[in-house]
Amino acid sequence: MKKAIIRVLSTLLVTLVPVTSFATPHKFEIGMLLPLTGELASIGKAVSNGVALASERNSSSNNIEFLFEDTRYDTTTTLSSYEGIKRRDQVKLIYIWGSPTCMPVVPIAEKEQRPLICFSGDPKPRLKYVLSFNNPASDYAAVMAGYLRSVNSSNTAIIHSEIQFYESLANALIEQMNFGPEPYRQSVLPSMQEFSSIVTKLKAKQYQALALFLLPHQIPTFAKSMSTQNYHPTVIGADTFSDAGAIKHAHGILDKAVYVDMVVDPDFASAYIKKFGNSDNLTFAYNGYYFAVIMNEIFQHRDEITTQELLNALQKYKSSDSEIRYKESPAFGQYFSFPIELKKVTPPIKLHS
Repeated sequence: MKKAIIRVLSTLLVTLVPVTSFATPHKFEIGMLLPLTGELASIGKAVSNGVALASERNSSSNNIEFLFEDTRYDTTTTLSSYEGIKRRDQVKLIYIWGSPTCMPVVPIAEKEQRPLICFSGDPKPRLKYVLSFNNPASDYAAVMAGYLRSVNSSNTAIIHSEIQFYESLANALIEQMNFGPEPYRQSVLPSMQEFSSIVTKLKAKQYQALALFLLPHQIPTFAKSMSTQNYHPTVIGADTFSDAGAIKHAHGILDKAVYVDMVVDPDFASAYIKKFGNSDNLTFAYNGYYFAVIMNEIFQHRDEITTQELLNALQKYKSSDSEIRYKESPAFGQYFSFPIELKKVTPPIKLHS
């Protein structure tokens, strides 16, 4: 059976076409490996929507095409998708969403000298061909630590899923806060859905604040355990708190929570909500949107580009209308820096059913 991929044309909406039978007039192709099915499908959909919106807004440019493949947020599937899409002659760069799926590809891409963009906040030092399209975990932790100090919450517990970025975030928060005695910290499997015993411990030890770094499908069940045991600490979350569906299914338990995330341009937010009718995972959508904007700017007036020219263009990029820009650090490696802010959890926005 032929493998289907999603193609986002600069002048068309997202459509499904067979990769083996489509002849594209576009000069360049960008591989997009996202979780389009499974528990994180809502995030992958938001990223692809962001790319579609950017392509629509740049309809004058038909120089590039975005090819989407489903990783299912699974390492084996991602490696297979990477191997398949890299064989296409016009693919100049590949974007992978998520630390667990991107990190296994990193050494392969670096060895092959193939430009790779990861949506990942994990360190990738001393790499030439791999860049992060996200800030280091320490940037997020600095904002979190400032908030916890402002509410005098030195008695803080940290619960996080066992994924690399959240582990890095927990480590950075502990370092930033300088808690003194090691805070209560517990990691949980990404598949875990039963949190009653954890909440019992948190309540018994009277933790005033809770740093909660969970995947979207885990957030409602953790909130339910908090409600059942009448445990209501100050809660600060990570980027997955932007998932309106997860917050909605928490049934109000987390409505007073805050989370740290990228700043989203208001004009983009308005256009996105108008087009797609919701604000679900808006930050991830904005990340995909801005990635597509940068790709359009780099490839727009080119007939050809070498790998080194592409790397040079990425490294020289600086937005004229935002604070998004390329950076490099010895500890973290090459990355695109986004403004970060503290946000309040808000009810999901729906314009139409």
